[in-house]
Amino acid sequence: MRGGLSFAAVVTLFLAFTPWVDSIFPNWLPPVQALIRVWAIVAVVGLVLSLFARAWWSMTAFFVAALAASLVIVNVNVSNCAPSDIRLSVLVLNTEFSSAPPEEVAREVAKRKVDVLILAEVHTAYVEDLMAREELSDLRFRSGVTPDEVVPDGTVILSRFEGKPFEVDGVAATFGQPGLELFLGDKRVTVRAVHPKPPIPKWLPEWRVGLQELGMWQRTVKGEPIIMAGDFNASRAHPAFRDASHRMDSAVGRVGKSTWPDDRAFPPFTDIDHVLTREMVTLDHETLTFSETDHRGIWTNLAICK
Repeated sequence: MRGGLSFAAVVTLFLAFTPWVDSIFPNWLPPVQALIRVWAIVAVVGLVLSLFARAWWSMTAFFVAALAASLVIVNVNVSNCAPSDIRLSVLVLNTEFSSAPPEEVAREVAKRKVDVLILAEVHTAYVEDLMAREELSDLRFRSGVTPDEVVPDGTVILSRFEGKPFEVDGVAATFGQPGLELFLGDKRVTVRAVHPKPPIPKWLPEWRVGLQELGMWQRTVKGEPIIMAGDFNASRAHPAFRDASHRMDSAVGRVGKSTWPDDRAFPPFTDIDHVLTREMVTLDHETLTFSETDHRGIWTNLAICK
């Protein structure tokens, strides 16, 4: 048994340290990194088994693996500034090819009094259906172009507050990442929707460059509140995501819940949907389940810092 534990400890230690390797080669590396929560669970189980078996070397290796995994999983940046009276209720969802039932989205918008709705993988008819519903009648301001056909391209921002749409040019191809400058009295909040290509072999370079470009862009927005939210197709286990989110706060607390995949026999195992902020504080947040989509949605109630 000790021999088996030693072998498992070495493998788990290797897997737990993959998030510290900033590379897209070999092409299996990003998917393995995305499983960091699985490796963390394996490390904890191995730690307990090693303790009972008195396999001290294995126990030490599993402990180091669990520690390495936790350093990635736990969000370092979580704002605790004093909140002002200016609030924003934000809902983010990847609809998976416009499959999430519009009535479910509309119900959550009404229930949570959503001010900003960010949707990925939507086509024109889907957005028109939503905007025709009474629950979304106040979300009159929009940014983002949608295709007529059902394809992953198509990301929109719908806002209750007046806003100025903007686009950001980049080298990497994406599924649509529109922006909207919101005017809340004398305050301005910059919102950027996010949906880069996924880290599959044919898109790995696009995926990495896309995340790098998000990092470069958010660092140019200074001195004002900013929200960068959507399906990043990446978790904190990916160095490229950690670069993209550098000095931004996670709106879902120290440990965000896994959001993908949500349509399998097993629970979601990775957090690739995020709400990142700066100069803002989270008052409340929740991960939401919608039918007919493989993503969980994220709802956050935010306040601009005083």
